[in-house]
Amino acid sequence: MGAQDWATITFSTMQQMMDGPVLAKLQTLVFGISHLTHTEAEERILDWTGPRDIKKTLAGLLADDFLWSRPPFNEHELLFHIFDPLIKSFICSAGSSTGRWDKTFPPGEKRRKGLIEDSRGRRPDFFLQTALPDKMCHLFFMEGKRERQGSAVQVDIEKLAMLMKDSIDDMHTQGVVASMIEVIGLVVAGSEGRLYTMRLEARGIYAMRLLSVVYAPRSQYDLCVLTSTINTFMNVRERLQRTISDISCGQGEALDLTRPGFHTPTRVYKA
Repeated sequence: MGAQDWATITFSTMQQMMDGPVLAKLQTLVFGISHLTHTEAEERILDWTGPRDIKKTLAGLLADDFLWSRPPFNEHELLFHIFDPLIKSFICSAGSSTGRWDKTFPPGEKRRKGLIEDSRGRRPDFFLQTALPDKMCHLFFMEGKRERQGSAVQVDIEKLAMLMKDSIDDMHTQGVVASMIEVIGLVVAGSEGRLYTMRLEARGIYAMRLLSVVYAPRSQYDLCVLTSTINTFMNVRERLQRTISDISCGQGEALDLTRPGFHTPTRVYKA
């Protein structure tokens, strides 16, 4: 297998989204506040003059003393104290989007209409809902689990894949050209998050690829991981914005060529 082919099924290259001075200022800041008290760190963040979205993330992480008090980590606390500030700053800011925590996912309910309504296990922990003219798009999902939960992480990856596929199918039925759609998913296990993308590559073939791995701080002394994590989320936001722009400006007319018995769209379209 050639290097170019291998690159298509492994990590995508993350671009450096911050310029040199901002990157250096952020690294200096997170290293400095890790040795301060929580109150002193909050004051340092308020006085920082870096980009607004990064400052908003840091302020959200330091909204309470969660990282300073070393509480026992569980799924709920980890998602809302650590990943929620990142999601609000970089995911919910993509286009005219709204984040939904623990809400019923309509496209998934349509496909599973014969099962018990509103099953908690079928709802995503988080999904992004983007309202466009005559369209409702779902382009980002997140599932979270505690560390050392064994095979449950694999189950979450499978669940995430089904949510992403349902989203692509639903957008296609709304008239979105399938080749323009890229859906992104995040599976969180402990303080590690794995980002995946999904596209419809050919008739009935949904390609899910690992995009990147991010790490969240577990305590004040782990804040140095934020530089890489923030840069990755900035890349994700750019991909979401590009997809939203493509869908909004798409001029193609989708061909209704579904795979018999599976009702899946194809990426074939005519201009």
